[in-house]
Amino acid sequence: FLSRPNQWISCARAELLGAESTAALDAAQPASAARSEEAYAWKKAVGLCAFADGSEITSGFSLGNLSLKECHESCRSQLSCTAYQMEGSVGICYLHTSIYAARGSGKTDATCYIKPVLMSCG
Repeated sequence: FLSRPNQWISCARAELLGAESTAALDAAQPASAARSEEAYAWKKAVGLCAFADGSEITSGFSLGNLSLKECHESCRSQLSCTAYQMEGSVGICYLHTSIYAARGSGKTDATCYIKPVLMSCG
C-alpha cells in the first residue's frame, strides 16, 4: 500500500478508540486543528479511471447496470478493488484493481471514484 500514489493516511481515531477517547484527543490538540472528514472520502474524478498521466486504466471488469450505491458497495467490500467508475447514462459499473488509479480521464460521460487507503496512526 505504501507505493500507491493515491494514498491518504488518516488516523482512524473514532473507529479505533471510541467517542470518549476521541474527545480527549481532540481536547489535547490546538483549537486550529479542525477534524477533517475529507480524509475518509473517496476521491471523485470526472471521466474514466486513469493513471496519473491521464491514460485510461483498462484492467478491471464490468458488473453491468448497477445503481451508484450498489457499485460503491461492490468496490468497498472487495479488498482488491482500488477504484470504480460509473459510465454512461444507464449506469454501467466497472471495478478496477490497479493500485495506480490516480485520476479521471476527463471524459464527461463517466465518473471515477478512487478508494481511500486508511491507515491508523498508531
